[in-house]
Amino acid sequence: MDTSTTQSRIAICIITRKRPKGLARTLASLDELVVPDGCLVEVVVVDNDDPDAASEHPLPPVGGSPVHRVAEPKPGIPFARNRAIEEARTRADFLAFIDDDETVETDWLVRLMKVRDASGADIVTGPALPRLPESSPAWAERSGIYGCHRYVTGEERPWAFTHNVLASTRLFDDPDFRFDEAMQYTGASDTQLFRKLREAGHQIIWADDAIAWEWYPESRVNYRWAFARSYRIGVTDAHMELRRNRRLGTKIRLSWLAMRYGVRGVLRGVARLIHPSTALACCGWDLARGIGLVGGIFGARYDEYRTIHGE
Repeated sequence: MDTSTTQSRIAICIITRKRPKGLARTLASLDELVVPDGCLVEVVVVDNDDPDAASEHPLPPVGGSPVHRVAEPKPGIPFARNRAIEEARTRADFLAFIDDDETVETDWLVRLMKVRDASGADIVTGPALPRLPESSPAWAERSGIYGCHRYVTGEERPWAFTHNVLASTRLFDDPDFRFDEAMQYTGASDTQLFRKLREAGHQIIWADDAIAWEWYPESRVNYRWAFARSYRIGVTDAHMELRRNRRLGTKIRLSWLAMRYGVRGVLRGVARLIHPSTALACCGWDLARGIGLVGGIFGARYDEYRTIHGE
């Protein structure tokens, strides 16, 4: 990794918990990274574990430089993400988040910075494309439920996710812009924070050619996990909407959306009956989302991230 120029400092932040093999794969891809002209890059790893456990797996240097590694003993994704923000604020002008089950293309950071420079946006985000195990059933690919939405480069987006995002660290000078630690295991604290930043007037711009790859373990490629994930998304979507506005109209709108997911699920299932397993995947995904929305309206909670998948 060439880091010969130092005009802008970028901290690539990865949070991790008990996934040494996945983290090693992520770091190996970063070791091949092309650094944007005029930038100095440092990798920051936040172990969401106790310091002794974190030290059991030494990390190799990336680009010839040591990885800055810290431990965040409070369990839960938002605690680790907030620690990453604090580390990046003191070390960099920009932070980039990726996950410990991902790899990136060699020009990933160049593409993010190119869109950032062209748009002047405070936040740039891109796709995290699926890498499924070779043993995956055919429905996993056919159904598209493991896929990633794609948009035109330069399009403005209402939110971003930490699986592929670049943001100016000056955004976090305001202590109100942090991941919600009440969402300890629920997921979606990234959606909530970036939506909040967007509503405060900070642009989020899409970079479609800034590619990250999400590597799915076998334990996630099955109906049970897929439907539970969709249910969780429905629950957290409802919670986020109700936190913004608890009026009756919000609940009616969420109920209407849940019904639409139910109808869409049935229609998508019927349309794919030539492949029954794919039909079940599509129908179940949408029905689970609708059920999750209804559950969220009535206060249901699903702590998906208490369980760790991958190694």
